[in-house]
This record gives sequence, C-alpha cells and structure tokens, in this order.
Amino acid sequence: MENDDDIGKTNENKETDEESIRESPDKPIDASPDESPPDGVGGRFSNIFSEYARIIKIKNVWIMGLSLFLLITFVSSWLFLLPLFLRNLGALKEEIGTAYLFFVLAFSVFQIPGGYIADKIGRKKIIAYPTLILPPIYIAAGLVDNWVIVMAFLTLGNLIQGIQIPALYSLMAESVDEDDRGLGFSILEISLALGFTAGPLMGFFILRNPGMLEEIVGKYLPGGNPIQLMMIMTGIILIPCALLRLFGLKDSAKHEDFKVNIGQVLKAFDSNLILLLISFIFYGLMVDMTFYGPFIPLYAKDYIKISESSIQMMFALGGFFAVFFNIISGKLTKMMGSRKAMIVGVLGHSLLFIPWLFAGNLFEAAALYIPTYIFLQLSYISHDTIMSDLTDIRTRSTVIGVFFMVPGIIASFSPQIGAQMSNYFGPATPFVIAIIFAVLTVVYLLMIKSDRI
Repeated sequence: MENDDDIGKTNENKETDEESIRESPDKPIDASPDESPPDGVGGRFSNIFSEYARIIKIKNVWIMGLSLFLLITFVSSWLFLLPLFLRNLGALKEEIGTAYLFFVLAFSVFQIPGGYIADKIGRKKIIAYPTLILPPIYIAAGLVDNWVIVMAFLTLGNLIQGIQIPALYSLMAESVDEDDRGLGFSILEISLALGFTAGPLMGFFILRNPGMLEEIVGKYLPGGNPIQLMMIMTGIILIPCALLRLFGLKDSAKHEDFKVNIGQVLKAFDSNLILLLISFIFYGLMVDMTFYGPFIPLYAKDYIKISESSIQMMFALGGFFAVFFNIISGKLTKMMGSRKAMIVGVLGHSLLFIPWLFAGNLFEAAALYIPTYIFLQLSYISHDTIMSDLTDIRTRSTVIGVFFMVPGIIASFSPQIGAQMSNYFGPATPFVIAIIFAVLTVVYLLMIKSDRI
C-alpha cells in the first residue's frame, strides 16, 4: 500500500495501482472488455446484449439496480404531483418554490461528508444503513395533512438519501472495469427509467380508480388522499430494499487500508476538475429547473390543461421510451466519448422544451416530452461516466460528494429563481432559463483538456 507522500505520482501509475487494489469478489472472471466488434454500426451494437448480460451478473450491479428501481417506482408514483398536492393543502406558488428549494438543497448538503466517510470506512455502510432510516420517514409523511410538516419529512428523507449518493456511484464505478463504466451506469439509468415508468403508471391507475382504494384510504389516512397512501407504500417497500443492500452489497476495495486526508482531496482538484465542477453547477441548475423542478406539472395543469392523471401518464411514457434508449446509451457513450454524449444530451433536453410549451393536449404533450426525457437520460449516463473517469479510487467518493453537493446546493435555488422570474415574465420563463444553463454547461465542458473523456 502506498504512503501519503506517493500521491504525486503519474496518472498512469495511479491507474495501475487502482487495478491492483481493486477487489471485486462478485465480478465474473470474464468481466474484462470483449474483443472489439466488427466495423460498422451493426457490428458495434451486435454484442450489446451479451455485454449487458455480463455486467448484470455482478452482484453489486444487480442489487443496486433492483433497489433503485423499487425506490424510484414508489417515489415517482407521487413525486410529480407533489406541487399540486401541496397547493391543494394550501401552499401558495411562492411557498411551493421555497419548499422545493429546501427539498433539493437537503439532497446535496451532506454529500461531501457522506463521500468522505465512504472513503474512510467503505461504500456499503453508507449505502445500506441510511436506507434503514427512510421507511418511518415516508410513512410519517403520508399520515399528516399539513403541507409544511409533509415537506419537512420529505426534505429529511432527501437529506438521508443524499448522504448515500457518492458511495453509490463510487461502488458502481469500482464494481466494473473502467471500459465498462458507461454500461454500468447505463444499467443504473435503465433501472431509474423503469421506475419512472412504473411509478407514474401506478399513480395514474390509483388516481383513475379511487374507489379501489377508498376503504384503505378512508380507514388509515387523514382526508383519504391517494397521494398520501402512495407515500406510505414508499416507506413499506423501502424495508426490503434496505435489507437487500445491507446483506447483499460488498465493498469493491480495501478501504481500511486507505489513508485519505484533506490534502489528498485538495490535490485531486486540478484545472480539469475545477472546470468540470463549474460545468456541473450549470447542469444542476438546468435539471432542477426542468425535470426536478415544479414547473413541468404546473405548466401542464394550468396551460396545457391536462388532468393530474394525464400528467402521470406523460411522465410514464417518457420513462417507457427512455428504457429502450438506455439499452444503447451506455454503448453510445462509449462510442462517442462521454463529453460529446453529455453535450448532445444537455442541448437536446433543454431545447426540446420549446415546442413542448405549445402542446394543446395530452397526446402532443407526451409526444414532445418523450424526446426531452430521452436526451436527459443520455446526459445522466455521460455525466456519471465523466465523473468516474476523472477521479481516483482513493478519493473518489469525496470528490464525487463535492461534485454533487456544490452543484446541488447552488441548483437548489433554481426552482425559487424560476418561480420569481415566471411572475414577471410569464410561465415559459423557467424553460428559457434552462436553455441558458444548458449552453453554459456545454461551454465549460469544452474547456476541459483531457483525452479520458
């Protein structure tokens, strides 16, 4: 094991040592990259399913994928309707924007400490133990009908999940070979896309068939609101998710041998990482203005004039088609390079909201939303790959924590900015601002001088 004074060695030696200390007992012996496929587009994609089959056999990969799918399925059954639910409970538009500020901010604020601890004690503990705390939080959120208390519980849940993120992404990066990271993160995004398909569909059917749940809702929930029931169901499903992570995941490296310190972390931030951090700040501002902000459901409800259940269907269709695209997106990121893939994803996602604003019914809204979500998925996969490729195993979780926490804190103000600006310039303003953030994301990505991305 190297000493702290060896941290100045070349990147090439670091990569060699990283391979020597990586310990992935769950990885198949044949997990190394396959031989180069034949030339041509057909040849390049001919072995994609066999590559995914090889990656999914890795225990860490399928456990993280399955648990994320279950979590996202139940959270997204109510998440996209949360702004409307808060409004029904009495929250004003400005109050919803402020609530979302704290909601998003909580997800980011402890990611650096979470990443640093993961570099000290290992990834698994930081992923598994906080999940055990989440079930009672979501159950409690579903049992109250005061919007302030509801958001307090949901914000606490976001904070706890944020602690896990650096360890989760680090463990995925370290559970597969470096050349397979695009495929590994693609599996995570496929799991998320499937969840964002199944969850809104579940919410759609529950909202369309309230009588089916009337007895349960009326007996256990104040006000008999189906959204509250879905929050409680989220808490219940997180119990087996927590146990699966606790007993199934394995750390991929001997973290007890690492002597990570603040000096190493600071040294890791060269000019390329600083430019990437700035780029990711603008990327976070864009995503929190669009996908994670309250403006898509609010605009769809108030100006496209579609129902809450139809909004759920729109989100579900986006996730459904993104699943099929994500099957090739990992390979596409590998072929294009993660930087080019992210540029295409960011610009495609933001620009396609312009025609979406002119949708007149559910069919048009869904048809125009689907490509925006597909491009967003491409940007996610390439974002995760860039972040992993430019970090070292000894400080990876801490650095990833910085890359999530700093942009996340700044981006948490995005919904509030959008809410205020829309009051002055109209309801389409948040989407125009998102395009500006997208362009700035691309500008700083292009300034990075590295052949690793």
